[in-house]
Amino acid sequence: YEYSSDLVTDAYWDTLYDGYFSQKILCYHIPQINKDGASISDINTKIYNQLNDILQKDVYTGMESENYFPQLSGMAYSWQQNKNLLSIIVETNQNGWVWTDYYVYNIFIDTGNEASIEEVAAMYDLSEEQYFDLAKTTLEKYLELLRNSLNASANDTVFNDIVEHTLADENVQASIPYINANGDLCIVANVYSLAGSDSYFHLLNTSDGTEEAHITCTIDHSNEIAETAEQTTESYETESMSGEVQTLITQEELLGEWSLDTE
Repeated sequence: YEYSSDLVTDAYWDTLYDGYFSQKILCYHIPQINKDGASISDINTKIYNQLNDILQKDVYTGMESENYFPQLSGMAYSWQQNKNLLSIIVETNQNGWVWTDYYVYNIFIDTGNEASIEEVAAMYDLSEEQYFDLAKTTLEKYLELLRNSLNASANDTVFNDIVEHTLADENVQASIPYINANGDLCIVANVYSLAGSDSYFHLLNTSDGTEEAHITCTIDHSNEIAETAEQTTESYETESMSGEVQTLITQEELLGEWSLDTE
C-alpha cells in the first residue's frame, strides 16, 4: 500500500485570540482526505459538516458579545494509516478543560467506506468479540494503574463503584477503536468517576492500558492572525467562519485541490 505524508491535511483552520477567558491564541482544524473518488468526497463532506457544526455552535456563536469567549479552546486531529485503513481522530476541548470529546473516522482508503469495529479489529487479527475482550482488559489495566496512583484499597467503595460502572458490558462495548501515530490499536473509552455519577472519555493504548497523550496542534500560531487557509474555489456553498467575518467556502475548498466525481 502506498503511504503519503499529506494523505490528510486541513480542510479548514482558524485561529482566535481569547482575550476574556484563557488569554491565549486558540486554534481549530478540520481534516480532509486528499484522494480522488466520490466516496472520499462523501466522507470529507461528512467530517467537515459534523465538525463545522460544532465550531458554529461552540466557537462562533455570540462573537458580537462584549464578554465573548469561545466555548471550545481547540479542535485538533491526528491520523495514521495501517495498510488500506486510515484512522482519523479529532479532539475538542471545552474552555478550561472541563470536558473533552473525540470523533473517530476509520476509513478504507481504496473505497472511501467507513470501517466497522469488526473490520478495524480484523486489521489486528482480532474478531469483534476478541476486540471487546481486549477493550475490557485495557480498561481493567487502566483502572488498576489509576487505583495505584490514588492509593485506593481493594475495599474502597467509591473506587469500586468506578470499576463496576466502567467495566459494565454496555460501557465496554461503546469503546471506539482507532490507530495512534505509532500504529498501535487504541480505544476511546468512557471511564466513570465520583461513584458512577459522572464519566469522561480517555484515550487508552490496548497494549498496556496506559493513557495516550491529548491530541494537540503542533503548529506555532503565535504570529498568525485569524484567517482560513488559502484554497481554490468552485461550486459547493456551505457556511463557515474566519475570525469575525463569515464566508462561504466551496466544495473544492472543502475537499482539496483535486477533481470531484459529482455523478
